[in-house]
Amino acid sequence: MMKPFERIEHTADAGLRVYGKTEEELFENGAKGMTDIMAQGIGKGIPILREISIPTADLETLFFEWLKETLHLFNRDGFLFWKIKKFEITEKTLVAEVEGEILDSKRLELGLEIKAVTLHQFSVVHTDKGYEAQVIFDV
Repeated sequence: MMKPFERIEHTADAGLRVYGKTEEELFENGAKGMTDIMAQGIGKGIPILREISIPTADLETLFFEWLKETLHLFNRDGFLFWKIKKFEITEKTLVAEVEGEILDSKRLELGLEIKAVTLHQFSVVHTDKGYEAQVIFDV
């Protein structure tokens, strides 16, 4: 079984290496990894659904924009990502319905505050096992 993500060391920032057999799994694991950096103990709150819509681009750009949008939902609403419920990439748009919970600092253990998704050392590659991405977050 492929691990979904692993943290990577980066001076003064936080990083992830993300894995997925499919594009959908890569995107889900990337959002889960980012959420894991920000808070632990999630998955026990009241489930909330949100929709994410991003204009279609190359896979690397889509993954970058996906992480930015997931971070925006956290910054705007306190939304912590759990999983993807629906995921579709068309010629024009990536549309996803995602499930998560609203931040409850009394119940959750807070991690690092992510200020931004960066392009520093950012990559998405297709491998014989699926996809692998690397991302560094400004904390």
